Amino acid sequence: MKRIIVLPNGRACCLSTYSSSWRTVKVLDPDAEVIGWEWYPLTAREILCDLHAGMHARINRHIPGFGRGRKWDDRYQLDQQRDARRVNDYAAHRLVDPVNRLTTPELQQRFQWHHGNDGLQITLRNRP
Repeated sequence: MKRIIVLPNGRACCLSTYSSSWRTVKVLDPDAEVIGWEWYPLTAREILCDLHAGMHARINRHIPGFGRGRKWDDRYQLDQQRDARRVNDYAAHRLVDPVNRLTTPELQQRFQWHHGNDGLQITLRNRP
C-alpha cells in the first residue's frame, strides 16, 4: 500500500518524498524562500511551522473523543481563556474585571465570586 500526502497546493507526493523534503527544509536558512508549498513562495520557517502543525494534528486525531463535545467549540475556548485571565488577574494583582462573572461552568463551580457591598470587592473561594 502506497501512502500519499497531499500538499497545501493540491499536489500529492509519496511518504518518502515528503520525509526527504522535511529534512531538506530543516537544514535551510529560516528566511530562505521556498517555491512549491503553496501557490506563492513561503519562507522555510513558515513551512516548518505548517509541517509541525500537521504532524501534531495527525497525532491528536487518534485521541478518543477528538473534536466531539462542547469543549471543542471556539466560543467555549475563548470564554475559558477569558475566565482564566480574570481569575489570574484577580489572584495576582487584585484587578477586578468590569464584567464580574465567569462564563464557563467549570470555573464557576471551582471559583465562586462573592461580591461585596460596593460591588467591587470580590472573594475567590477555591473549591476542590
